[in-house]
Amino acid sequence: MTIDNNINIKDEVHRENKTRNITILAHFYDKSPNVIIDKNEFIWIPTNEEKDFIKDAFNFIPINKTINPPKLVEKEKR
Repeated sequence: MTIDNNINIKDEVHRENKTRNITILAHFYDKSPNVIIDKNEFIWIPTNEEKDFIKDAFNFIPINKTINPPKLVEKEKR
């Protein structure tokens, strides 16, 4: 968690095994000053920096384009 730049979330890029789709997950820290926990409900009030951070993460991955992971090349047997 980085408090200095007002970003209290972590983005994770995840590829689903079955569909091979890429998903961006945003994790927030429950001790952050902009997260309210009330019974079984989480309320997150994102800072402007967090909004920009998530927007940048989504802009990093092209929309409506298939991105295939690079194939691993096996080393030649000697």
